[in-house]
Amino acid sequence: MEEILKRVATGEISIEEALKTLKLEGIKRLRDFAIIDTSRPRRTGIVEIILAEGKSTNEVVEVAITLAEEHGFALISRVSNPEPIITRLRAEGFTVEHNEWAKMILAKKAGYEFPRYGRIGLIAAGTADIPVAEEARMVAEACGCEVLKAYDVGVAGIHRLVEPLELFINANVATIIVVAGMDGTLPTVVASLVDVPVIGVPTSVGYGLGGKGVAALLSMLQSCSPGMAVVNIDNGVGAAAIAAKCCKYNAHQKTGLKMMGNRETRNTELEAKLGYTFKAKHLLDRALTRKAYALEQRHRDRVCEDQEIFRTLGDAVLKLILVDLLIRKGCKTREELTVKKMELERKESLAEIGKSLGIGQFILLGTGEKKQRANEEPYVLAETLEAVIGAIFLDAGYEPTREVVARWFNLI
Repeated sequence: MEEILKRVATGEISIEEALKTLKLEGIKRLRDFAIIDTSRPRRTGIVEIILAEGKSTNEVVEVAITLAEEHGFALISRVSNPEPIITRLRAEGFTVEHNEWAKMILAKKAGYEFPRYGRIGLIAAGTADIPVAEEARMVAEACGCEVLKAYDVGVAGIHRLVEPLELFINANVATIIVVAGMDGTLPTVVASLVDVPVIGVPTSVGYGLGGKGVAALLSMLQSCSPGMAVVNIDNGVGAAAIAAKCCKYNAHQKTGLKMMGNRETRNTELEAKLGYTFKAKHLLDRALTRKAYALEQRHRDRVCEDQEIFRTLGDAVLKLILVDLLIRKGCKTREELTVKKMELERKESLAEIGKSLGIGQFILLGTGEKKQRANEEPYVLAETLEAVIGAIFLDAGYEPTREVVARWFNLI
């Protein structure tokens, strides 16, 4: 997508051509039996999982190869006849893991490692619930979670819960998946003891009137412990997907808070260089934020404003201040005033001032701009200096802004 947008920006392709390309991006057709959504992990954060039920071995293998080539791995669920699939995938050079409990196959390119965004807890009430728990574990790990697990800790021996819950909380898990059949009460108990979201997974372990998971499902839906969500019977995949999203959200929030803390420290350093301390700190943040960076943050569902309007304002304020200062310095004619003002407001002149103030190291750049070291480019330094002038004007008004600009341009 980034490459397509760059081609639009440079005029290489039209907006209409870009739209057609974007619609096709992330879709791969396999003959007449599959349309693969290869962009799903980037779009939703959840991998596409191949359901083996109802598919031939050839179909499963072809889809798995396509996904593994695209993402580095492929995950196959509900596999009843694993050997032919494993043999074919290994022959294609993939590393293959078969989980008999979960009835899942994981195929990876050699050397591929899953990213890690954080931790989740996983509990299985009884040994019979482990297959669904293992399905959840494999999906959660493929989505970037480190999984801490505790099996056979059901309510029949509730004292067994103490140790794993203590471990989970000390490890700062983002959420806890609790898999239980029979009466399905364990998720309610766990939700009453922890301060993180709990995801209940009823399993088809049971007998009698409420057998096949019905009693467990109804029990979880009727829970009196707030903070618990429930997925369908035996739906380890669905539980893992929710847990993974919790995990990634927590990671993004922590990154954002860390960035905010670092930014406050850095901005204090910049204020000392500028010779001006902002009353409204967010104005300086915005003045330093390039449009590409802001767009990337919005794609992560973070509110982020860019510097463009501040640049326009700063340019206008700078022109007024320069005319004011030059008249005070003795310019008598329009021609003299115009020549000197144009010299001072040249992009090269502004860039030199920005460089002398050390603004470049504080500018928030997009990923592509970082690679190109755009914060060293004269036009970026000049535009950011104008944005900072606009921010000071909004923060303090004309007189303080004029004093600051006068020092920068040695027009005191």
